[in-house]
Amino acid sequence: MKRSLMYLLFFTAIYLTGCCMFMPCHPGTWMTGFVTDMNGKPIENATVSLYGSKQITTSKGCFKYALADALPFTFTAEAVGYQPIEVPRKIGYYFISVRLAPLNSNNSSEVIWEKVSNKEYIQDKTCF
Repeated sequence: MKRSLMYLLFFTAIYLTGCCMFMPCHPGTWMTGFVTDMNGKPIENATVSLYGSKQITTSKGCFKYALADALPFTFTAEAVGYQPIEVPRKIGYYFISVRLAPLNSNNSSEVIWEKVSNKEYIQDKTCF
């Protein structure tokens, strides 16, 4: 009985902490992107969030992330006067475009993910 309890505690600890208890194993998301309105005009001071880590966009509507996978498994974008959007995160390297629709619009906000290589991500100097 003691041995089975020890196994249960051990596997519960692994389940709750993930395999990182023993080695780094979480995949990550590296993204750089823009938040614009439906006409392509940058939205300054929009709030974007990946895995709960929030950023405010620059005057060009830009943001950049490099984070290990974590809860919540979502990417969100919102700005005053616009429809917010929440989508599942993606693992890997991406350039993304977020287009926010006005609150009174029949359009929906959208996120467009463009998969890129590690090298393309590192070399991108569009915003930063």
